[in-house]
Amino acid sequence: MVSKKVGAIVAGIIIAIIVIGVAAWYATSHKAAPSRPTPTKTTPTTPTTKPSAPSKTTTITIGFLLPLTGGLSSDGVLNKYVGQIAIHDINSWLASAGLPYRFTAAFYDTATSYTGAIKAYEAAVSAGIKLIIGPMSSLALSAIYKKAAADHVIVVSQSSTAMSLHVPKPYVFRLAPPDMWQSKALATVIKDLGIKAVCIIYRVDPWGKGLTEYLEKHLKDYGIEYKAIGYPPTASTYTSYVAALDGCVKSFASKYGYDHVAVEAITFDEIAYILRTASGYPELMKVLWLGCDGFAGSPAVYKVCPIAVKVRLLSTVVGLPESRMNWLKERVLKQHPGVVGTWEYASIEYDAVWVVALSALKSYLDKGTLDTAYINQILPEVAYLYSIGKPIPTAKGELSGPWVTGSLWGKGALTGVIKLDADHDRMGANYNIYAIIPSGSTCTWKLVGMWNMQTGKIVEYYSKAFILPS
Repeated sequence: MVSKKVGAIVAGIIIAIIVIGVAAWYATSHKAAPSRPTPTKTTPTTPTTKPSAPSKTTTITIGFLLPLTGGLSSDGVLNKYVGQIAIHDINSWLASAGLPYRFTAAFYDTATSYTGAIKAYEAAVSAGIKLIIGPMSSLALSAIYKKAAADHVIVVSQSSTAMSLHVPKPYVFRLAPPDMWQSKALATVIKDLGIKAVCIIYRVDPWGKGLTEYLEKHLKDYGIEYKAIGYPPTASTYTSYVAALDGCVKSFASKYGYDHVAVEAITFDEIAYILRTASGYPELMKVLWLGCDGFAGSPAVYKVCPIAVKVRLLSTVVGLPESRMNWLKERVLKQHPGVVGTWEYASIEYDAVWVVALSALKSYLDKGTLDTAYINQILPEVAYLYSIGKPIPTAKGELSGPWVTGSLWGKGALTGVIKLDADHDRMGANYNIYAIIPSGSTCTWKLVGMWNMQTGKIVEYYSKAFILPS
């Protein structure tokens, strides 16, 4: 993750950038957030007391468990670059603040698999790493989250959203909200488009099963019929599953007509293979296709542009303002032209690295060591204070911002306010809606709308994407 511009620094230069159109991320949850003390009201420009520490520089390694190969590899590579940028920004802030700590990154490939996640985790722990960003997929996180608790290793996932992991998770945190929110967003899109029946094709893994089950609940509430067809994450061909999908569409179309039937694909990058196979079935090309955060923004779809455009592919993903994502995007693309992926989750990772780093610094300043049991207790509060641009108190003075992102937005994290519930999960989100739009001889993902979690309604940015053919 290459260098993104470091903003404000303690006892140094403060770069102020005015950003237009910043949308706050408000969150609610069925569980109450951990109680937190009232933040200091003094504007955090310069620390009252510069935190003192040993004169010798302490190097702290953060391990990144990323899908550098497999079905999420495009996002894995993007997140690697963003991780590098975040580490660079944090070290620049530390140098300017005169604090004798530095962070370094170690990257491990989960291969988008259960066993790959275990191998990556064990390799990191064997190297003495106690702080981990990732894994990205819920399948990978499900493989290691109990091990992390047993080993007292801090794990912060930027994109795991499976409902099966919306449970107590000591030492494990998720800065993306669980899929009970995305399922509502998807169901609302489907309802508003006048769809009366949905054929769902989904990965049979913790994430795919959970999102499918919650989507089905909301479809049922709206009186929309559905049928789900699952396939194993290890599938190498999709012929039989697409044939079943074709049968489902034909059955519903005979009752409602093709304009009122849709396919919902809860997949990763294998959507490209599924669409290519589906192109051999004329009836599957007559209905609207929707996706989800599993491949929203993925370059895999560009391989099948004509097909994706024909079925008017729409996808949802946790919602962030474009202005903030573009700040990150421009920095990455400057050093890695052509890199694509889900910028929303990459932005969450950027914040996750800061949260982990600040929690580690507080541990050193309060306890004199990297105490992960202590970090397990303080991380939610550190995340919240960081996200609203407030100082973080320590036994040796305040860690004061504004942080890098704080200098850009006036206050707060790149992805908005971070409140974690009792299960260490982020409390709710809006959802961006993307569509595949023709772009010359190819295609591109375009932000066409947003589902607002407070109103439960969709704001359309590009209404053509929401019009079904007559």
